[in-house]
Amino acid sequence: MTGPSIQNKVNHYFFNGRYYNQEEKTLTPYDLGMLRGYGIFDFIKVVEGVPVFREDHLRRFFNSAQAMALEVPYTEAEIFNFISKLIQKNSVAYSGVRLVLTGGFSESGFVSTQPNMFILQHVLKENDPSVYTKGVKLITADYVRDVPEIKTLNYSYVLKYQKQIYEAGAFDLLFVKNNKISESSRSNFFIVKNNTLITSSSNVLLGITRKKILRLAEGVMVVEVRPISYKEVLDADGAFLCGTTKPLVPVVQLDDIKINEGKILPQIDKLRGLYLTEQERYINNAMEDHVNL
Repeated sequence: MTGPSIQNKVNHYFFNGRYYNQEEKTLTPYDLGMLRGYGIFDFIKVVEGVPVFREDHLRRFFNSAQAMALEVPYTEAEIFNFISKLIQKNSVAYSGVRLVLTGGFSESGFVSTQPNMFILQHVLKENDPSVYTKGVKLITADYVRDVPEIKTLNYSYVLKYQKQIYEAGAFDLLFVKNNKISESSRSNFFIVKNNTLITSSSNVLLGITRKKILRLAEGVMVVEVRPISYKEVLDADGAFLCGTTKPLVPVVQLDDIKINEGKILPQIDKLRGLYLTEQERYINNAMEDHVNL
């Protein structure tokens, strides 16, 4: 939980069992995360000192590590304790915690030995309200991530497109391969058609927010998890992104084409409301459990 004095910047981070001031440097160029991009991460939003849905994030973090043949040097309980202490040390009201596991230091620049574990905290800002009231534009890219089911450190493809995204007035990229939509660079992607919620079934990260949305949508509308074609997006009644820091951002334009004349569906606002209620319930329960300890 946050301490009595709320800060607007992060002063500490965690590395291999110890907490360091930001001025103290621990990484060397010989880390395989830097040399080869060998590593995984996860990102947890922190609201009022509570790491939101942390059980889901930690489970995915361990699954990602296993998929990349990396051994996490701590248990879930230990990592949660490290996160809690870091939150207390930094005392930032609204933030994100990034778990990073790399292949570790390697003199040869190739052979992995003991993984390195970082826990970093970042100050977050709420999205501009206009992204929810006006929606955003995406531009397409012919691409599928190398290991889409997990969060690896390799974001080089997206980073090289930053100038094009900015010049196009776009919010992000949307990945398309062989006419099939997969995901955005840091978000899952959904469309709505005839009160049916549809999201891609392959080449996507199994997002925590995606998981919550799919469950919350049951009983509200028909849900389909299947391949989505580019044309289906253009013919959709609506579309949106979702992620840890993007609770259902409407997408109103893809490349140069408006989706449903740029209208934002009430179903999207309803699903966002359900998700935010679920998040608030989680936070309140976590704070209550902490008080009762």
